[in-house]
Amino acid sequence: MERKENGSRLRKGITRRDFIKDTGLILGAISLAGVPYNTLAQSVNKWKYYYFTPPLHHDTVTMKEYAKEIQQLTNGQLQITVYPGCYIPVSTCGWSWLRG
Repeated sequence: MERKENGSRLRKGITRRDFIKDTGLILGAISLAGVPYNTLAQSVNKWKYYYFTPPLHHDTVTMKEYAKEIQQLTNGQLQITVYPGCYIPVSTCGWSWLRG
């Protein structure tokens, strides 16, 4: 180790912060380089939004309008389905054994 003029130690080599930062950048670049462009820009993402108000409540109507607007702004890339009144499909809540 070398010493600075003020007596503090000066280390040679790379610091832990620089190592973690550089490693993260390299791994991020490698992971993005290995993914084809078609996978990054998939055709449609479908989201389910469960809302607690009844179907004709003004909040539910606003949420449905919001979902339509998002679909228009993303050119159909993101589709949000609003389920009002706490409606949860049976297959998504883990009770599929009731259907037989």
